[in-house]
Amino acid sequence: MLEWRGIRIALAALILSLCIPLAAWADIVVSPLTIEVAASPTQTGSGTFQVRNAGTSQEQVTVSLSGYSLGPDGALEIRQDHRSLAPSLEFSPVTFSLEPEEKVLVTFHFRAPAESGDHWAIFFVEGSAVTPVAETSGQVQTTVGVKVRYGVKVIQRDPAATRSGVIDSMDLLRVDPPQVLIRFQNTGTSVLRKATGRVEVRGVSGALLVEIALEEFTTLPGGTRELVAAIPTEGLTRPGEYQALCIIDFGGAYLVAGELQFSLK
Repeated sequence: MLEWRGIRIALAALILSLCIPLAAWADIVVSPLTIEVAASPTQTGSGTFQVRNAGTSQEQVTVSLSGYSLGPDGALEIRQDHRSLAPSLEFSPVTFSLEPEEKVLVTFHFRAPAESGDHWAIFFVEGSAVTPVAETSGQVQTTVGVKVRYGVKVIQRDPAATRSGVIDSMDLLRVDPPQVLIRFQNTGTSVLRKATGRVEVRGVSGALLVEIALEEFTTLPGGTRELVAAIPTEGLTRPGEYQALCIIDFGGAYLVAGELQFSLK
């Protein structure tokens, strides 16, 4: 705490934990952010990722390791589960200095768990620079800064892992404007990345009235992802009976579908 001409000045740093880079704030750059390594149960695997100092001053970098899961909304949850790869991973270096434009490769290796199916973990890479992003004035002046932390996901891919999924349910969240909630469950043993889908809205005649594309998403084995499709009413005739058909391509040998009947009054 500093005293200057009777005004108390407080300095605060807000650390944001992120799994995507914020290049405008970060002095370090990490790539790639997702690494897949093919390894059957009990086999060994290895990989690397690069950390580069894109700033103009020296950076002190720290690397740590954790298990993780994904919430129904796709948000990262830091916790261990029975498919965590973290207990099997070893890596180096853990801490190091980087001069401007200097690069370092972080190397990891593991022995895949005996359990069949995919396993995963996440490395956190954090630099030392804190970038001021906001200030408040008044009797107490506060400067808020951001320290960026990257997340590098590592997935052990079992070649024999199964890809399967199902749409558990579809519900109407609201009527005006219509919003449909879709719950997709990963019922296999493979991490399903870059799944895509769409929602088709049809009238009583079966004619296609509206089509809504769903954003790409990821689900872990045993996990559920909740997707919301906002239906534009411009293409719907009110009042009327409608059918919402959701089709999801999760990268398996088949597509999955679900439907919901709803009415607008």
